[in-house]
Amino acid sequence: MSGVRSFEYTFSAGESKDFGGGLFFNLAAATNPVDIELIGITGESYGTMQDIPAGFWMDLPLNEDTGRALIGKIKVTSASAQNVTLIVGFGRFGSNKTSTQIEGGTLTPVSIGSTAYYRNSSSAALNTIVAPASNTNGIKITSVGLKSNGTGINVMVKESAPTSYSDGRSVIYQDRAGSSANYNALSTAIVAMPILVPAGVGLYEQCQSSGTPSAVFLSYEVL
Repeated sequence: MSGVRSFEYTFSAGESKDFGGGLFFNLAAATNPVDIELIGITGESYGTMQDIPAGFWMDLPLNEDTGRALIGKIKVTSASAQNVTLIVGFGRFGSNKTSTQIEGGTLTPVSIGSTAYYRNSSSAALNTIVAPASNTNGIKITSVGLKSNGTGINVMVKESAPTSYSDGRSVIYQDRAGSSANYNALSTAIVAMPILVPAGVGLYEQCQSSGTPSAVFLSYEVL
């Protein structure tokens, strides 16, 4: 075998099948997990990996004395009837993926499904961004912008509506301007890693006092 080869096989329940060896393999497709045994050039077993899911890949060992592949066969055993695709090669390989796709000569961006929330007012009322009942699979927050009115403004998460501006440990973002000179400054946080709010928890924001306008911007996604 040279280069890279793709093996496709339809297994019966409980069946085992030998495939060629190499220096790298990838279980590219399988509906259910399989067992994989690595067998050397001279027939010795290097052990069996159990319940391996699709997408698993591995660098196979090299014989340091000869500089050749140590694994001669890869035995796959499937407990269930299914189609399996195994890719084997003499080195790592892959393909590049982009966040766009070309259809009919048009470059079409792929949407990531983010939602923007914005409020700019003088109100000190509690505002519900996402109610707990609407959060069935979690919320991902990717960026936050806050403009205090001199007192403070909070973004909060809780299983029920917060009872006050600083309700317990529910505050996840806060901006407090210390003087009137800072009132119009926008405090923006681009989250290095998305913040995940668990399912069943609401997302809220509230300014401490009314009078001077305050503003909130969030980029988030309901999963």
